[in-house]
Amino acid sequence: MPEISNPVLKTLDLLMLGWGFNFYRVENQLRADDLLVRQRACTPLNHAAEKLGTLATEFQTRLMPAPSREQPYPPAELTRILTRLASLRSDISCAAAYIQGLPAPVQDRIWRRFRDERGLMEQLLNADLQMLQLSAGIESSVDGIVLSELKARPDSLEDVAAALDKLHRTCRDRQALLEIQT
Repeated sequence: MPEISNPVLKTLDLLMLGWGFNFYRVENQLRADDLLVRQRACTPLNHAAEKLGTLATEFQTRLMPAPSREQPYPPAELTRILTRLASLRSDISCAAAYIQGLPAPVQDRIWRRFRDERGLMEQLLNADLQMLQLSAGIESSVDGIVLSELKARPDSLEDVAAALDKLHRTCRDRQALLEIQT
């Protein structure tokens, strides 16, 4: 980057870069796109978590038998399904929060010596697009769960769990991109 000799331009450059803004660089556009895609990836996950919460409530009210003297506790298989619904909902909500908080490299002149910022931002954006596809897949898997069939086919929840595992692996791969390779 060439040295700026004009004191006004130098002050303006320092102010802009000091606050992380430089409107003329592609890397900054990629950084903004990265944040936008991650926000978009969280939306289907939040919808899926909300749907699982609704399913858990409906499952408990419609399919769980009321306690009686003969059977004071609900059947174990129904309790396992209800517990799995709650844990999947929690896991999906945590995944959405984790994706939202994933870091992007800060604009730092020192780090530019060690990495290709533009290439790294493109790799991060590609990983974020994969997360967006996986989160949309999770949402469609959750939308495919039918309450009346859940009792007979509880393995449909495991399909959601497998998709969530893929999302976690993609998040870890994205995180590895930010680690410095020595």
